[in-house]
Amino acid sequence: MKTKHFFHTGLNWPYLFLIVLSGVVVYYNSFNVPFILDDVRQIAENPDLRSLGGFLSYDFLGQNRALVDLTFALNYHFGGLDVFGYHLINLSIHIINGILVYYLVFFAAGRLLASDSAEHTSSSLSVIQYTALFAALIFVVHPLQTQAVTYIVQRYTLLAASFYILSVLLYILGRNIQLSGGNNLISLSLLLLCFISGVMAFLSKQSAASLPVAILLIEFILYDRTWSGWKKKLCWIIPFAGLFCLFVLYNVGFFFGQREFGRLLEDVAVLMRTTPDISRWEYLVTQFCVIPKYLFMYLVPVGQNIDHMHPVITSIWNGCALKGLALIIFLLAGACFLFRKQPIFSLAIFWFFIALSVESSIIPIDDPMFEHRMYLPMIGPVLATAWAGGLMLQKYPRVVVGISLSVVIVLGFLSIERNKIWQSQIAIWEDSVAKNPDNYRAHTSLALALEYENQKQKAFSHYYRALELEPEYGFAHLNLGALLLEKGKIAQAEQHLHKAEQELPRHPRVLNNLGALFAIRQQFSEALEYFRKAVELNEYFSEARFNLALSLLKLEQPVKAREEIKRLLELDPEHSGADELLIIIEKYLQG
Repeated sequence: MKTKHFFHTGLNWPYLFLIVLSGVVVYYNSFNVPFILDDVRQIAENPDLRSLGGFLSYDFLGQNRALVDLTFALNYHFGGLDVFGYHLINLSIHIINGILVYYLVFFAAGRLLASDSAEHTSSSLSVIQYTALFAALIFVVHPLQTQAVTYIVQRYTLLAASFYILSVLLYILGRNIQLSGGNNLISLSLLLLCFISGVMAFLSKQSAASLPVAILLIEFILYDRTWSGWKKKLCWIIPFAGLFCLFVLYNVGFFFGQREFGRLLEDVAVLMRTTPDISRWEYLVTQFCVIPKYLFMYLVPVGQNIDHMHPVITSIWNGCALKGLALIIFLLAGACFLFRKQPIFSLAIFWFFIALSVESSIIPIDDPMFEHRMYLPMIGPVLATAWAGGLMLQKYPRVVVGISLSVVIVLGFLSIERNKIWQSQIAIWEDSVAKNPDNYRAHTSLALALEYENQKQKAFSHYYRALELEPEYGFAHLNLGALLLEKGKIAQAEQHLHKAEQELPRHPRVLNNLGALFAIRQQFSEALEYFRKAVELNEYFSEARFNLALSLLKLEQPVKAREEIKRLLELDPEHSGADELLIIIEKYLQG
């Protein structure tokens, strides 16, 4: 295959324009979606994003997801907390990913259809172009992708996918040049860029750790299926894999602090998990139920939910787990069976499971199911779908093109409708509660959204419902206690706030609200300690620092109060009330 000629054939500008246009049309109504859920904690209230200085140090490489945090910091630097800029960047990355998917499918399908010495026929080239375009369009417009794109904080997923796909694509280009007898320096440069892109993917999100396996899959299916060939490759596979593993261990914190060599596996096992509440076996069994649901939602995109709160399955004998395991075995067996006659289907199936492996295997994560985890794995199903159409294209061209166009339009319409639900916090959480009435987290989030819209009586009912479902849920106690405090129901507020303190002992808002409780009772010494602890945990917590300054003034410590209020104005110059309090303190000091 003449790589240079084939690359120029892939530069089909009308196709690329169609991919861009589809993304813009589908997500045009997402630019005003507010900060939701983790957006608030990780972006709007994240002090680390207020300055670019922390991203210019050597420690940058040791920070989890540092690369994406840098993009959030740049968003804040140029546009503050205006959500438009955040959504614009998310959509831009998503569209770029769609273009990368086009080229990934184009070159992978092209490699599998071409012999080493033959040119593509015009018919096979049309099948390749159709497959690449249809796969990219489904990837861009499918409603299951909306959570990764519209939910701002999931830029972690978007950017990790960008570098992941780019890394695989660079590998394919480098190997193609090698096999076509091209410039060896260019080939080696592309392979080096492949490795660098892989590192960038992991700096964006740790789920990119599966990338080396994906590249080995590409090498095996597209280039070399012989044992003799693979024995020769071990001399470069082992060093690169080892180097990548060392970087992964460094990034997850393995080399920080004292580690005993004999406890290597145990230490790594502890680092490679996000929750101790679910065992590895329980998480794996739960994924036997979750993975079929992902695939069903790809085929029939209904029942989408910002928070599925999927129950943890504890036994393999659960009917859901057994059926899911049977489906997984069937798909993997099918991939092996189709390997020689239809390797593209094998590539699609294996890609799906490899890309999903980090978040849907034995590494326990707080929540077993979230839709954005299908973002990168979806390349597998879209490749299989598009290739199935490509097989029938030559025989039924009008029918296939008509069906393909209809599928893209319907999926795009569903995405537009899904994005309408994201337009307000009340709407997205009402949707979640309607689909899962027993989701106590959704009830709590809906109550908070209702509070913001001054629908506080409705908020009370959802807080109480959340605590009926989960009496130990700290955030429900925290928010309900704050609302009761605002309503002057001090005794009830104290009960819920102390319960929140038990469940969330180092949460700044819990401490601030307890401080407010004691301040209302004129117990300013006790209030002061709570406010001080809240500020120590989050120095950018303006409300707690303001309350700290006010308490210091009440305790006749005006000099310290002035120091705190000046620090507040440095960190938050637009804080309402800080200037007035500073004037009061200055007058107090003047006598």
